[in-house]
Amino acid sequence: GDSINRTVEVITYNPIPLTSLAVSSDNTINNNYARAGDTITITLEINSIDITSIFGIIAGSEEFNTSINGNDATLTKILKQSDENGELEFELQARNSSGYTAIITNEHLTGTPIIIDTIPPTLVLNGENNTSFPSGTPYVDTHATAYDLSYGFQTISFSAGSIHTTTAGNFFLRYTAPNDPAGNQGPTITRIVYIVNSPAFSLLDGLATSPAGTLGVATTPEKPIHVSTFKIGTSTYAGVGGTQGLFIVDITDIESPQFLSRTNSSGVNDNDVPFTTFVEIDGYTYALSVASDFHIHTGGLEYYSHVMITDVSIPDSPVEIITLSNGTGGYTKMRHPTSIATTTVGSSTYALITSGSSASSATLAGQSGKSKVLTYDDGIQIIDITNPSSPTPVLAITDGADGYADLRGAASITTTTIDSSTYALVAARDDSGVQIIDITDPTDPTAVSAVAGGSGYALGSASYITTTTIGSSTYALVTARTNNAIQIIDITNPSNPVSASAPTNGSTYSKLTDASSIAVVTGQLTYALVTSPYSIEVQGIDPTKSGIQIIDITTPYSPTPVSPIIDDKGGYTTLAGARSITTTTIDSSTYALVAAKDN
Repeated sequence: GDSINRTVEVITYNPIPLTSLAVSSDNTINNNYARAGDTITITLEINSIDITSIFGIIAGSEEFNTSINGNDATLTKILKQSDENGELEFELQARNSSGYTAIITNEHLTGTPIIIDTIPPTLVLNGENNTSFPSGTPYVDTHATAYDLSYGFQTISFSAGSIHTTTAGNFFLRYTAPNDPAGNQGPTITRIVYIVNSPAFSLLDGLATSPAGTLGVATTPEKPIHVSTFKIGTSTYAGVGGTQGLFIVDITDIESPQFLSRTNSSGVNDNDVPFTTFVEIDGYTYALSVASDFHIHTGGLEYYSHVMITDVSIPDSPVEIITLSNGTGGYTKMRHPTSIATTTVGSSTYALITSGSSASSATLAGQSGKSKVLTYDDGIQIIDITNPSSPTPVLAITDGADGYADLRGAASITTTTIDSSTYALVAARDDSGVQIIDITDPTDPTAVSAVAGGSGYALGSASYITTTTIGSSTYALVTARTNNAIQIIDITNPSNPVSASAPTNGSTYSKLTDASSIAVVTGQLTYALVTSPYSIEVQGIDPTKSGIQIIDITTPYSPTPVSPIIDDKGGYTTLAGARSITTTTIDSSTYALVAAKDN
């Protein structure tokens, strides 16, 4: 075959030993550091008669100046913002006239290395800025955090400004990060705190009964007892339930809410809607509502309710999808539905419906001359609603079976996630207790634990439950109507719940009589808003007025009262019989919406 001739050039490497090496910086703050604009100087001596050239890299760049004098050399570099930060690194080659080479790197240094720091510190506020804060309550600053590659993270308190918590106004707090060791200047930022003569949220009066006549009596639910909200795009809507069905109101313009539509289930004798929750499935928004009903017969009056699924994706033109009835289609635990929660697992969505008894139902319709026939469900119906037009019953949970000890008079349900597991929490009115259930797999739920009134728990006639997370802990808040209290329970370990505290109506908390429902507002502090629908004993104030007790639960084991809001006082004109409360955020402001049945 063909032959190929190749010539290989052999290069002989003849090293020259390094005699001395030194590095310095002209940084005036600390000459062990160098920042942008500073000059670093490298001086070296090699064991050779003459050095003809030096090339290589200093601080990630080939740009430097060289002065050579025999076997001595001086290299200088003015640092730029773009130069590599950290311990100065260089790799140089010096050659003499005979072609011999010396290799010089920062690893040959025996003294203190130079640290390059061309990046100024950063500073970030902890918590919210431009936030409102209630007057009369101690201000707790959340500080700022500074970071620099030289000194790491530092917590920074404000260095200028002050806050007068008893005076309404705008207050400015200034935070300044320290300069870093190289002298890069630390930035300054300012927090604005608005001290207001009310808690750090706004309360919207009278949505349930028409805000100052905006909706009018023809489109207002009679005796509204529940309110919840949902969002579609940039718009916010409220769903208000009363004795004439579910009312949808556009509250995007909070100053001028607009009535849009009313829905009620066909084929139902009475159209009370005492509870509604909203859920989004495949881009559509659905209302899941309880619709009450009663049957009159020779034996007396029996109560049956339904679950109504309505497509409210077009809020001014809702479409009833289906109405589910107890005993039909496999639904065995919906005789007296009281509340609904939802959970999503993978691509499936489930509804969890509590069902109590006619003795504890809050939606009984009175019929003179007819005795009431007591009926009981006391459990939970789980439904797969992934296809809302064709829901499927999954299973029913019954009080007293399979370890479920506190579901008698099941009145309220909520869900929460703790350590990647999902739990349902049920307030049971007739058991005066709370049942905790692992529903990570809704097709195979497990009773985890239960707590009952007494033994450190105020849970008499437990009627409403919600949860909140504070720090790394999760808490359940439960209204105890016969205790005139709310019970706060630490459920961070759901299998071992712990009573944190139980604020009770009295001289300290003046608006907890017949505590009905709870909303939580979380910001710099965490507040619980508790509705009180009936008479309250407040010194110097008409004791027949309903209202709201606001409680600071930032420290759940030691809550403190903030202030009561009282019907017909301070501009609150529509809180008589305040039953249900929820919150929503519109344009960065948080509002509480209250359904007041007696207005």
